[in-house]
Amino acid sequence: LCRNQYIFVTHADKGGKLVIVKRSDYTAEAHRQLNDAATYRSITEDEANTLHSQLHQQKLGFIRRLLAANNITRSESSRLLTEKCSIPPIYFLPKIHKAKREDTGTFPYRPIIGAVRNCLRSLDAYLAKLTSPLLKAIPGSLEDTADLIRAWEGAGSFPPNASLFSADVESLYPSIPWDEGLASACRFYASNFHILLREAQANNRLLPPRPTLFRDILRAILQNNIFHFRDQSWYIQRSGTAMGCSMSVYLACTFMFYRTRHLIHHPPPELLFFKRYIDDIIGVATLPPDQIPALFGIRPSATPPASPSVVDQHIHLTFVTADNAGELPALDLLLKIHDGRPSCRLYRKPTDGHQFLHWRSAHPFHQRTIIPYSQLVRTARNCTFTKDYTPAASALLDRFRSRDFPERTLQAATRKLEARLLAGSRSALLQPSMKG
Repeated sequence: LCRNQYIFVTHADKGGKLVIVKRSDYTAEAHRQLNDAATYRSITEDEANTLHSQLHQQKLGFIRRLLAANNITRSESSRLLTEKCSIPPIYFLPKIHKAKREDTGTFPYRPIIGAVRNCLRSLDAYLAKLTSPLLKAIPGSLEDTADLIRAWEGAGSFPPNASLFSADVESLYPSIPWDEGLASACRFYASNFHILLREAQANNRLLPPRPTLFRDILRAILQNNIFHFRDQSWYIQRSGTAMGCSMSVYLACTFMFYRTRHLIHHPPPELLFFKRYIDDIIGVATLPPDQIPALFGIRPSATPPASPSVVDQHIHLTFVTADNAGELPALDLLLKIHDGRPSCRLYRKPTDGHQFLHWRSAHPFHQRTIIPYSQLVRTARNCTFTKDYTPAASALLDRFRSRDFPERTLQAATRKLEARLLAGSRSALLQPSMKG
């Protein structure tokens, strides 16, 4: 298959499945995206090499500034100054969980810029690790599924006319305007710089870079995504940030926070629940489904929005409302308003590959035995009601049996979870980890 010149064998964007795609379809979709002049600019190989050399010199200047400010150690500086780098490739992962595009008849693809030997990769990773404590401080932002469950089940009761909805930004990362994205990221960094200082002092770490230096490095990372497509064509990104860039999550979260800040701090009376995971919005409103977009500034052109608009020529939202059963997928949950109360159960996309480790793998014994237990915990955590947990757990154990997991291991995992639930309650499974 790998030698077949007419196909590509690649991974799905989500779910872990292998996908065989026509090489012609893959190439056509790649060029369709790369020909978007608003997002990418085509350059020659010589231009790419020149820009890359200039970027390398800029990187050396940043390293010296970080060392002079006592933000990194001398050994870290030496390593960064001598590391090798090259122009990264771009590749595309098929989104088989999405509907096929009407214009091409193929699945949409997610562009990923390989970052392993990217010139600014180390500085990108440094800023991402540095800002990770700030992600928890962003109002209205969810950390993970457990955080969503705590917020959802703790929301109280909803009136009979409440509508459950979700919305996500179409291609958020390439769509973020540079000036606004950089301003949002730097503004939040400066406003919460005290958190980073406290973290550094509490853990005996070096001081974080001052906001001005942070801004300069982030601007360089944001505005210098140079890459090639199969060593045949070269590009530089003109807007947004790249998938594969470690700072993309922080940039997207701060950008979306400032876009939706008025809905978080001063929600209209019709908006009863509002949470966001990067670009995925989950909400409840006392409005008919067709009127919910108006909360985000999507109104007829003759009707000006009553509050700041979340959307504009850069940012577009796609809305989804609950199905006929009243359920709505969000992260790996199916949310529902049950008799006025919020509830949830485990959700798996139809394209989920269920890629569990095989029992006869060479992984350590303790690692193999803990997997069924951890997955049972996740299943119990994600199900409000026992009636939803029982069939989900049964199906999960069957998948492990198909991977040759011994029955004694599966039963031991089941008993361990049951004992934990008897000693406490399901709410104990939802408590945030104290690690780190």
